[in-house]
Amino acid sequence: MAGRRIISTEINVGQPLPWNVFDGDGVLLLRRGVVINSQHALNRLLEEGLYLNDKEAAGGMRQGPHAAPEPERPSALQLVMDARKQFAALLGEISVAKELDFPARIRRIALLVDLACQTHADVSIATVLLLQDGTYPARHHVDTAILADLMCRVMAIPDEQLQSIIAAALTMNASMYEVQDKLNDVKGPLNDKLRALIAAHPEQSEQRLRKLGVADELWLKCVAQHHECENGAGYPRKLSGCAIEPGAKIVGLADRFCAQVTSRHYRAMRAPGVVLREFYAEKGAELDPAVAATLIRVVGIYPPGTLVRLKNGEIAVVVAATDNADAPLACAVLGANGHAFTVPAMRKTIKADFKITEVLTIDKIDFPIRMTQIWGDAAKLA
Repeated sequence: MAGRRIISTEINVGQPLPWNVFDGDGVLLLRRGVVINSQHALNRLLEEGLYLNDKEAAGGMRQGPHAAPEPERPSALQLVMDARKQFAALLGEISVAKELDFPARIRRIALLVDLACQTHADVSIATVLLLQDGTYPARHHVDTAILADLMCRVMAIPDEQLQSIIAAALTMNASMYEVQDKLNDVKGPLNDKLRALIAAHPEQSEQRLRKLGVADELWLKCVAQHHECENGAGYPRKLSGCAIEPGAKIVGLADRFCAQVTSRHYRAMRAPGVVLREFYAEKGAELDPAVAATLIRVVGIYPPGTLVRLKNGEIAVVVAATDNADAPLACAVLGANGHAFTVPAMRKTIKADFKITEVLTIDKIDFPIRMTQIWGDAAKLA
């Protein structure tokens, strides 16, 4: 068990946490330095229970001239990794533990995702493309939640709805948590049993979430409808247009994109630009135009984390967009001779020698990408 419970007067919206914060079982929830920017999120966390560990509870908060310096804030990368770790732990308990407090734990993971996106959106997007390790369920759901979060913010969706939509992204496949890694291992066409499992999973996931204590109707509706399509070609109910919850459209498109650009055992990952072009050329009728335009605005033609070959032969990682959508800022990590840069070099791809000639995927290179070398403190791990 953790130590003393934190009271509302000890945490302020917009101020860094002065300590690590735990749940009632002593599991780390939020790191020292995290800034909670929403009163709604803070109120919910306090209601669920935030605790200090015994050491920090005994020491209390230092005040006055000998007060502790302002804590260093966790990086966006650290927050994403914490979200993945907590999600993987939850998946490990879901089939064996009776008392999960599942909705509260999902909402805390959703808060970590939201904090990561607010801390550094480019680093958060880059984790989708560059961090391909870990189990597929934990990785894919957090990836989807990242893009759903950023799309919601561009669309100015209110905070309370945003939290429900992120939670839906984390639980869209709740009925398949235990078998998703096995599905990812399948090679070749799916048999009828697996096809039926996939076709039923949106509504079965909604049903499982209700049994796990989820009562938020927006959250549940987004899960049940996240595979419906604008033209009625989706499943399971063939809904179309305005009959589909907007949040479900966001979750569904984020899910599609992340599944295509990340590693699957039965299929190689695909370049982001190829996926986006296919969405428009082949799947355009299935997508809400406003939601599709929002995805483009969030990730761009060359999303942060995209691996590219430059005209001079270097291999670089896209760092951020510029005013010219075709010429992002990139960081060269491998020289034309195949040798790694000791210190990665920033490249303006609008310049002739540094123009992008090819988009690569991380599975095509045998070289570790260290995000800290590219984004600095925004990608530093504790």
